[in-house]
Amino acid sequence: MFKNKYITLGIIALIIIIVAWASVLGFINSRKVASFPPVTLEYWGVWEQPEDINLLTQAYNAKHPLVTINFRTFKAAEYRDQLLKAWAQDRGPDLFMVPNTWVREYQEFATPMPSSMSVPTQYETGTFKKEVVSRLVDYPGYTIKNIKDTFIDVVYQDVVVDATILALPYSVDTMALYYNRALLQANNIAEPARTWDEIVSQAKTISKLNSDDTFLQSTIALGATKNIPNAFDIVSLLMSQVGVRLSDGNYPTFDSDDRALSAISFYLNFARPTTIAYSWNKDQANALDVFTSGRLAYFLGYNYHAPQIKQINPKLDWDVIPVPQTNLAVAPQTYANYWVTMVSKKSKNAGVSWQALSEMSSAENVGPYLAQTKKTTALRSLIKGQQQDIIIGPFAQNVLQAQSWYHGYNYPLAEKYFLQTIDDMAASEKPTMGMLLTLNGQIRQTYQPPKQQ
Repeated sequence: MFKNKYITLGIIALIIIIVAWASVLGFINSRKVASFPPVTLEYWGVWEQPEDINLLTQAYNAKHPLVTINFRTFKAAEYRDQLLKAWAQDRGPDLFMVPNTWVREYQEFATPMPSSMSVPTQYETGTFKKEVVSRLVDYPGYTIKNIKDTFIDVVYQDVVVDATILALPYSVDTMALYYNRALLQANNIAEPARTWDEIVSQAKTISKLNSDDTFLQSTIALGATKNIPNAFDIVSLLMSQVGVRLSDGNYPTFDSDDRALSAISFYLNFARPTTIAYSWNKDQANALDVFTSGRLAYFLGYNYHAPQIKQINPKLDWDVIPVPQTNLAVAPQTYANYWVTMVSKKSKNAGVSWQALSEMSSAENVGPYLAQTKKTTALRSLIKGQQQDIIIGPFAQNVLQAQSWYHGYNYPLAEKYFLQTIDDMAASEKPTMGMLLTLNGQIRQTYQPPKQQ
């Protein structure tokens, strides 16, 4: 009896100690939160609409009420200069968006993802009596393996630089094939082309010239550079589809593979009058404008082109399918063109910024954003659902095989070299591997870190 009494008293004492210790910890933790001043993060971007980003930032603020995120949109033409000017004056954003091909260029301005981040968090506790409490919580950062397991391969290839994580995306846009249903039917073509051979075959039927050798209607916009949006991406895709390794991550490597020259020659054939593929030339208007006017059967574009097409010509009868493939392709491939978010080295709240970015880009939080923007996910866990979506499906279908290869420090210059070489090859009767060797040398220079001033 006495033994049971002592046991009971011991249990009561233990409970009192546990409760007291929990109170002390709670007090200490609450003091930590109380001593954590409110934080305002400045977030800069270009194409994102504030109402879309608000889906992410407001959901984050609800869980972390001491953290406010202000998003600011810039014009594309001024964005780069505004970033550099702000950093030179020791100000600017905590978080900033850049194209996936700019990551290495902005490495010197960025803070890599830390292994741990402390952020005040609000959550509900209590079994019977619910209570909202705040605690300073330590959040783990991603490991490199986490990135590879969580995001699609192209993200891993683009955001992991020198064994550090420099950025995260909310989505990954992929190239697809827009087609004019009415124009195909008018030429007695029941279904859109699924392979490049079918595209070439249809060119004989669809492409039509007037007496001045001006196109009345065209099959597809290929073979030139200045009037074709994303020509760099399209040629890169064609080379990837035939097995060319464009880069080893440190330097471009396409000059050692004669399949690269074959892919470029195939591209150029669509602008050569002597070929059956002839469908385009450098004198045409912009390909997107020709497509929206109803005179172009196929247009290679991204998801972001869809609202532009709807706005320019609401009556156009069009649809979209995955990009054409080669008959020799082992697996369907497409090309990725997307924006990522980085954390500024100038940020006084880099840890909070990284935790906010990590949480906002998670599957739980990014879902409503993707649903509203109709963008393709960067997360492996959400791909299957999007592939069944009637709108997103064509872009999500091959997202696991999306490619992107430039990882140097000056994408605009590399693109300029690349497209100038395509133009030089177009003017040549027979493009040579020597031209590719020269191009490789030019682009290799852009892989060198810029000299510090």
